[in-house]
Amino acid sequence: MSAWKIAPAIAAGNAMVIKPSELTSLSLLELSKIFAKALLPGVVNSHLQQWP
Repeated sequence: MSAWKIAPAIAAGNAMVIKPSELTSLSLLELSKIFAKALLPGVVNSHLQQWP
């Protein structure tokens, strides 16, 4: 689902910040690793939250 939103933004030349919920599966983190290897640094950024 998130790939549907990431791909058009990158195609339009925008950078993305991904901030998944704590309950989101780890597939989004793996997807952000793939984007980090394939694209320039800083195009797709992931921000994780931690419980206090």
